[in-house]
Amino acid sequence: MVSGFKDEIRGFGHPMTPEELAAVNAFRDLNGRPPLIGSPAVRFLSYGKNKDGYWTYEHFASQVVDILDMYEALYPGVQILIEVDWSSGHSKHRKDALSVNAMAVTFGGRQSIPHASKLVDGCVADGAKLKVGEMQYMYFRSVEERQAAGEVGEDGQPVTTPDPPPWYKPHLSPDEYVGQAKGKKQVAWERGMWKDGMIEKVDEDDAKGRDQSMSLNHVLSSCPDFRAEKPALQSLVEARGHILVMSPKGHCELAGDGIEYDWGKMKQTFRRKNKYVKFHELILESMSRRALPLSTSRKFARKARAYRRAYREGVDNVHACIEKMVKKFKAHRNAKDFAKAFIQSS
Repeated sequence: MVSGFKDEIRGFGHPMTPEELAAVNAFRDLNGRPPLIGSPAVRFLSYGKNKDGYWTYEHFASQVVDILDMYEALYPGVQILIEVDWSSGHSKHRKDALSVNAMAVTFGGRQSIPHASKLVDGCVADGAKLKVGEMQYMYFRSVEERQAAGEVGEDGQPVTTPDPPPWYKPHLSPDEYVGQAKGKKQVAWERGMWKDGMIEKVDEDDAKGRDQSMSLNHVLSSCPDFRAEKPALQSLVEARGHILVMSPKGHCELAGDGIEYDWGKMKQTFRRKNKYVKFHELILESMSRRALPLSTSRKFARKARAYRRAYREGVDNVHACIEKMVKKFKAHRNAKDFAKAFIQSS
Protein backbone atom coordinates (compact mmCIF):
# COMPACT_ATOMS: atom_id res chain seq x y z
CA MET A 1 0.00 0.00 0.00
CA VAL A 2 1.34 3.45 -0.93
CA SER A 3 0.35 6.91 0.32
CA GLY A 4 1.67 9.69 -1.89
CA PHE A 5 1.63 13.45 -2.39
CA LYS A 6 2.36 15.62 -5.42
CA ASP A 7 2.64 19.27 -6.36
CA GLU A 8 3.47 21.12 -9.57
CA ILE A 9 6.91 22.22 -8.39
CA ARG A 10 8.41 18.83 -7.61
CA GLY A 11 5.88 16.43 -9.08
CA PHE A 12 4.82 13.14 -7.54
CA GLY A 13 6.77 12.07 -4.48
CA HIS A 14 8.43 15.47 -3.87
CA PRO A 15 12.02 14.29 -4.45
CA MET A 16 14.70 16.19 -2.50
CA THR A 17 18.43 16.67 -2.93
CA PRO A 18 20.75 15.58 -0.09
CA GLU A 19 21.22 19.25 0.81
CA GLU A 20 17.46 19.81 1.02
CA LEU A 21 17.00 16.69 3.13
CA ALA A 22 19.69 17.95 5.51
CA ALA A 23 17.89 21.30 5.81
CA VAL A 24 14.60 19.55 6.56
CA ASN A 25 16.20 17.35 9.22
CA ALA A 26 17.84 20.38 10.84
CA PHE A 27 14.37 21.97 11.02
CA ARG A 28 12.94 18.80 12.54
CA ASP A 29 15.74 18.60 15.09
CA LEU A 30 14.83 22.09 16.32
CA ASN A 31 11.27 20.86 16.81
CA GLY A 32 12.22 17.66 18.60
CA ARG A 33 11.37 15.26 15.79
CA PRO A 34 13.59 12.46 14.47
CA PRO A 35 15.38 12.81 11.11
CA LEU A 36 13.88 11.60 7.85
CA ILE A 37 15.74 9.21 5.58
CA GLY A 38 14.04 10.49 2.43
CA SER A 39 11.09 12.44 1.11
CA PRO A 40 8.01 12.03 3.33
CA ALA A 41 5.73 12.38 0.30
CA VAL A 42 5.73 8.61 -0.30
CA ARG A 43 4.99 6.09 2.44
CA PHE A 44 4.75 2.33 2.10
CA LEU A 45 2.78 -0.09 4.25
CA SER A 46 2.83 -3.87 3.91
CA TYR A 47 -0.93 -4.23 4.18
CA GLY A 48 -2.48 -7.02 6.23
CA LYS A 49 -3.20 -8.37 9.69
CA ASN A 50 0.00 -10.41 9.82
CA LYS A 51 2.17 -7.72 8.20
CA ASP A 52 2.35 -4.01 9.02
CA GLY A 53 -1.35 -3.82 9.85
CA TYR A 54 -3.75 -1.34 8.26
CA TRP A 55 -3.40 2.28 7.17
CA THR A 56 -5.08 4.51 9.76
CA TYR A 57 -5.54 8.16 10.53
CA GLU A 58 -2.49 8.02 12.79
CA HIS A 59 -0.30 6.87 9.88
CA PHE A 60 -1.56 9.63 7.62
CA ALA A 61 -1.39 12.34 10.29
CA SER A 62 2.26 11.42 10.90
CA GLN A 63 2.95 11.70 7.17
CA VAL A 64 1.21 15.10 7.01
CA VAL A 65 3.34 16.40 9.91
CA ASP A 66 6.45 15.33 8.01
CA ILE A 67 5.16 16.94 4.80
CA LEU A 68 4.56 20.23 6.60
CA ASP A 69 8.04 20.06 8.11
CA MET A 70 9.48 19.64 4.63
CA TYR A 71 7.61 22.62 3.19
CA GLU A 72 8.21 24.87 6.18
CA ALA A 73 11.93 24.12 6.02
CA LEU A 74 12.29 24.54 2.24
CA TYR A 75 9.77 27.36 1.75
CA PRO A 76 9.71 29.38 5.00
CA GLY A 77 6.83 31.79 5.36
CA VAL A 78 4.70 30.05 2.71
CA GLN A 79 1.17 28.91 3.54
CA ILE A 80 0.56 25.37 2.32
CA LEU A 81 -2.74 24.09 0.92
CA ILE A 82 -3.19 20.33 1.20
CA GLU A 83 -6.04 18.61 -0.60
CA VAL A 84 -7.16 15.11 0.31
CA ASP A 85 -10.11 12.86 -0.49
CA TRP A 86 -12.82 11.67 1.90
CA SER A 87 -11.35 8.34 2.93
CA SER A 88 -12.11 7.40 6.52
CA GLY A 89 -8.59 8.20 7.69
CA HIS A 90 -8.73 11.69 6.22
CA SER A 91 -12.17 12.67 7.52
CA LYS A 92 -11.88 11.12 10.95
CA HIS A 93 -12.95 13.34 13.83
CA ARG A 94 -11.05 13.85 17.05
CA LYS A 95 -12.01 11.53 19.89
CA ASP A 96 -13.81 14.36 21.70
CA ALA A 97 -15.50 15.79 18.61
CA LEU A 98 -19.15 16.79 18.44
CA SER A 99 -20.15 13.91 16.21
CA VAL A 100 -23.45 12.03 16.31
CA ASN A 101 -21.66 8.99 14.92
CA ALA A 102 -19.54 8.73 18.08
CA MET A 103 -22.46 9.18 20.47
CA ALA A 104 -24.96 6.63 21.74
CA VAL A 105 -28.66 7.36 22.11
CA THR A 106 -28.72 6.88 25.88
CA PHE A 107 -26.15 7.75 28.54
CA GLY A 108 -23.08 5.81 29.58
CA GLY A 109 -21.49 2.82 27.93
CA ARG A 110 -18.34 2.89 25.80
CA GLN A 111 -19.24 6.01 23.81
CA SER A 112 -16.72 8.85 23.77
CA ILE A 113 -17.40 12.09 25.63
CA PRO A 114 -17.54 15.08 23.27
CA HIS A 115 -16.01 18.38 24.33
CA ALA A 116 -18.20 21.03 25.93
CA SER A 117 -19.94 23.43 23.56
CA LYS A 118 -20.84 27.09 23.98
CA LEU A 119 -24.35 27.31 22.56
CA VAL A 120 -25.11 29.80 19.81
CA ASP A 121 -28.26 30.73 17.90
CA GLY A 122 -29.69 27.62 16.31
CA CYS A 123 -28.49 25.31 19.09
CA VAL A 124 -31.52 25.71 21.35
CA ALA A 125 -35.26 25.58 20.79
CA ASP A 126 -38.34 26.51 22.82
CA GLY A 127 -38.35 24.80 26.18
CA ALA A 128 -34.59 24.37 26.32
CA LYS A 129 -32.96 23.91 29.72
CA LEU A 130 -29.98 25.97 28.50
CA LYS A 131 -29.65 29.40 26.95
CA VAL A 132 -27.62 30.83 24.09
CA GLY A 133 -24.18 31.69 25.44
CA GLU A 134 -24.16 28.95 28.07
CA MET A 135 -21.87 25.93 28.02
CA GLN A 136 -23.35 22.52 27.47
CA TYR A 137 -21.28 19.74 28.96
CA MET A 138 -21.56 16.36 27.31
CA TYR A 139 -21.19 14.29 30.47
CA PHE A 140 -22.78 14.37 33.91
CA ARG A 141 -20.56 16.38 36.23
CA SER A 142 -19.87 15.92 39.91
CA VAL A 143 -20.66 18.62 42.46
CA GLU A 144 -16.97 19.52 42.59
CA GLU A 145 -16.82 20.01 38.83
CA ARG A 146 -19.94 22.18 38.87
CA GLN A 147 -18.48 24.32 41.66
CA ALA A 148 -15.17 24.63 39.80
CA ALA A 149 -17.15 25.97 36.83
CA GLY A 150 -18.62 28.65 39.10
CA GLU A 151 -22.20 27.39 39.08
CA VAL A 152 -24.51 28.69 41.75
CA GLY A 153 -28.01 27.76 42.83
CA GLU A 154 -31.14 29.90 43.01
CA ASP A 155 -29.95 31.28 46.36
CA GLY A 156 -26.77 32.59 44.76
CA GLN A 157 -24.61 30.10 46.66
CA PRO A 158 -22.36 27.45 45.10
CA VAL A 159 -24.27 24.35 44.02
CA THR A 160 -24.25 21.42 46.43
CA THR A 161 -25.41 18.63 44.10
CA PRO A 162 -24.07 16.99 40.93
CA ASP A 163 -25.80 17.37 37.58
CA PRO A 164 -29.32 15.94 37.67
CA PRO A 165 -29.71 12.37 36.37
CA PRO A 166 -30.94 11.62 32.83
CA TRP A 167 -34.41 13.06 32.44
CA TYR A 168 -35.77 9.68 31.40
CA LYS A 169 -34.27 7.94 34.47
CA PRO A 170 -34.82 10.46 37.24
CA HIS A 171 -34.38 8.04 40.15
CA LEU A 172 -30.75 7.09 39.50
CA SER A 173 -28.28 7.75 42.28
CA PRO A 174 -25.20 9.92 41.48
CA ASP A 175 -22.82 6.96 41.46
CA GLU A 176 -24.89 5.42 38.66
CA TYR A 177 -24.49 8.27 36.17
CA VAL A 178 -21.96 10.92 37.26
CA GLY A 179 -18.90 11.00 35.01
CA GLN A 180 -20.66 9.25 32.14
CA ALA A 181 -21.45 10.57 28.66
CA LYS A 182 -24.95 12.00 28.30
CA GLY A 183 -25.79 10.57 24.90
CA LYS A 184 -27.93 12.07 22.15
CA LYS A 185 -31.26 11.80 23.96
CA GLN A 186 -30.15 13.88 26.93
CA VAL A 187 -28.27 16.42 24.79
CA ALA A 188 -31.32 16.97 22.56
CA TRP A 189 -33.60 17.29 25.60
CA GLU A 190 -31.39 19.93 27.22
CA ARG A 191 -31.50 21.89 23.96
CA GLY A 192 -35.30 21.70 23.80
CA MET A 193 -35.13 19.56 20.66
CA TRP A 194 -36.44 16.28 22.00
CA LYS A 195 -39.80 15.02 20.72
CA ASP A 196 -41.63 11.98 21.99
CA GLY A 197 -41.08 9.11 19.60
CA MET A 198 -37.72 10.29 18.30
CA ILE A 199 -35.31 7.59 17.15
CA GLU A 200 -31.62 7.62 16.33
CA LYS A 201 -31.96 7.65 12.52
CA VAL A 202 -34.91 8.02 10.15
CA ASP A 203 -34.57 6.61 6.65
CA GLU A 204 -35.79 8.67 3.71
CA ASP A 205 -38.43 6.02 2.96
CA ASP A 206 -39.36 5.42 6.59
CA ALA A 207 -42.08 2.77 6.81
CA LYS A 208 -43.91 4.69 9.54
CA GLY A 209 -43.90 7.96 7.63
CA ARG A 210 -41.60 9.76 10.07
CA ASP A 211 -39.68 12.77 8.76
CA GLN A 212 -36.18 13.93 9.66
CA SER A 213 -37.45 16.03 12.57
CA MET A 214 -37.84 12.70 14.40
CA SER A 215 -34.21 11.73 13.82
CA LEU A 216 -31.77 12.47 16.64
CA ASN A 217 -28.87 12.23 14.20
CA HIS A 218 -30.41 14.74 11.81
CA VAL A 219 -31.57 17.21 14.46
CA LEU A 220 -28.28 17.31 16.35
CA SER A 221 -26.02 17.25 13.30
CA SER A 222 -27.97 20.24 11.95
CA CYS A 223 -26.98 22.36 14.97
CA PRO A 224 -24.32 25.00 14.19
CA ASP A 225 -21.82 23.65 16.71
CA PHE A 226 -22.04 20.10 15.33
CA ARG A 227 -21.82 21.38 11.75
CA ALA A 228 -18.76 23.47 12.57
CA GLU A 229 -16.81 20.50 13.94
CA LYS A 230 -13.63 19.99 11.93
CA PRO A 231 -11.96 16.68 11.06
CA ALA A 232 -8.91 15.91 13.16
CA LEU A 233 -6.64 16.30 10.14
CA GLN A 234 -7.98 19.79 9.42
CA SER A 235 -7.37 20.84 13.02
CA LEU A 236 -3.82 19.50 12.80
CA VAL A 237 -3.04 21.39 9.58
CA GLU A 238 -4.71 24.65 10.63
CA ALA A 239 -2.92 24.61 13.98
CA ARG A 240 0.30 25.09 12.00
CA GLY A 241 -1.15 27.96 9.95
CA HIS A 242 -1.90 26.03 6.77
CA ILE A 243 -5.05 25.01 4.87
CA LEU A 244 -6.70 21.64 4.32
CA VAL A 245 -9.49 21.11 1.78
CA MET A 246 -11.40 17.97 0.89
CA SER A 247 -11.87 16.94 -2.75
CA PRO A 248 -15.47 16.61 -3.99
CA LYS A 249 -16.83 13.14 -3.32
CA GLY A 250 -17.16 10.87 -6.34
CA HIS A 251 -15.14 13.09 -8.68
CA CYS A 252 -11.63 11.68 -9.07
CA GLU A 253 -11.11 13.94 -12.11
CA LEU A 254 -11.13 16.94 -9.73
CA ALA A 255 -8.82 15.55 -7.05
CA GLY A 256 -5.98 17.83 -6.02
CA ASP A 257 -3.44 18.62 -8.71
CA GLY A 258 -4.70 15.70 -10.82
CA ILE A 259 -3.12 13.11 -8.57
CA GLU A 260 -5.59 10.42 -9.62
CA TYR A 261 -4.14 10.62 -13.14
CA ASP A 262 -0.69 10.10 -11.64
CA TRP A 263 -1.92 7.01 -9.85
CA GLY A 264 -3.52 5.77 -13.07
CA LYS A 265 -0.29 6.25 -15.01
CA MET A 266 1.74 4.43 -12.36
CA LYS A 267 -0.72 1.54 -12.26
CA GLN A 268 -0.65 1.31 -16.03
CA THR A 269 3.14 1.12 -16.04
CA PHE A 270 3.15 -1.46 -13.27
CA ARG A 271 0.61 -3.73 -14.96
CA ARG A 272 2.37 -3.63 -18.32
CA LYS A 273 5.68 -4.69 -16.81
CA ASN A 274 4.49 -6.97 -14.02
CA LYS A 275 6.00 -10.44 -14.27
CA TYR A 276 5.13 -11.32 -10.65
CA VAL A 277 8.74 -10.92 -9.56
CA LYS A 278 10.56 -8.07 -7.78
CA PHE A 279 7.25 -6.59 -6.69
CA HIS A 280 8.59 -3.65 -4.65
CA GLU A 281 11.29 -2.77 -7.20
CA LEU A 282 8.64 -2.56 -9.92
CA ILE A 283 6.51 -0.27 -7.77
CA LEU A 284 9.48 2.06 -7.31
CA GLU A 285 10.19 1.98 -11.04
CA SER A 286 6.54 2.82 -11.82
CA MET A 287 6.79 5.85 -9.51
CA SER A 288 10.13 7.05 -10.85
CA ARG A 289 10.71 10.20 -12.89
CA ARG A 290 11.51 8.03 -15.88
CA ALA A 291 8.01 6.50 -15.79
CA LEU A 292 6.26 9.64 -14.56
CA PRO A 293 8.19 12.75 -15.68
CA LEU A 294 7.51 16.11 -14.06
CA SER A 295 6.09 17.36 -17.37
CA THR A 296 3.52 14.54 -17.39
CA SER A 297 2.55 15.17 -13.77
CA ARG A 298 2.01 18.84 -14.60
CA LYS A 299 -0.09 17.88 -17.61
CA PHE A 300 -2.33 15.86 -15.30
CA ALA A 301 -2.66 18.87 -13.00
CA ARG A 302 -3.78 21.01 -15.93
CA LYS A 303 -6.35 18.38 -16.83
CA ALA A 304 -7.85 18.53 -13.33
CA ARG A 305 -7.97 22.33 -13.48
CA ALA A 306 -9.79 22.13 -16.81
CA TYR A 307 -12.49 19.98 -15.27
CA ARG A 308 -12.77 22.30 -12.28
CA ARG A 309 -13.25 25.28 -14.54
CA ALA A 310 -15.87 23.45 -16.59
CA TYR A 311 -17.90 22.69 -13.47
CA ARG A 312 -17.39 26.20 -12.10
CA GLU A 313 -18.67 27.79 -15.32
CA GLY A 314 -22.02 26.18 -14.65
CA VAL A 315 -22.44 23.91 -17.66
CA ASP A 316 -25.06 21.19 -17.42
CA ASN A 317 -23.83 18.44 -15.14
CA VAL A 318 -23.79 15.92 -17.98
CA HIS A 319 -20.64 14.09 -19.00
CA ALA A 320 -20.87 15.11 -22.68
CA CYS A 321 -21.34 18.79 -21.78
CA ILE A 322 -18.42 18.73 -19.37
CA GLU A 323 -16.13 17.12 -21.96
CA LYS A 324 -17.17 19.71 -24.57
CA MET A 325 -16.46 22.56 -22.14
CA VAL A 326 -13.05 21.13 -21.23
CA LYS A 327 -12.07 21.07 -24.92
CA LYS A 328 -13.36 24.61 -25.38
CA PHE A 329 -11.33 25.95 -22.50
CA LYS A 330 -8.26 24.10 -23.73
CA ALA A 331 -8.49 26.06 -26.99
CA HIS A 332 -9.06 29.35 -25.19
CA ARG A 333 -5.90 28.84 -23.13
CA ASN A 334 -3.77 28.53 -26.25
CA ALA A 335 -2.08 31.93 -26.64
CA LYS A 336 -1.55 31.62 -30.40
CA ASP A 337 -5.33 31.55 -30.92
CA PHE A 338 -5.82 35.08 -29.59
CA ALA A 339 -2.38 36.70 -29.74
CA LYS A 340 -0.81 35.26 -32.90
CA ALA A 341 0.43 38.60 -34.24
CA PHE A 342 1.93 39.56 -30.89
CA ILE A 343 3.80 36.26 -30.64
CA GLN A 344 5.14 36.52 -34.20
CA SER A 345 6.36 40.08 -33.64
CA SER A 346 8.06 39.30 -30.34
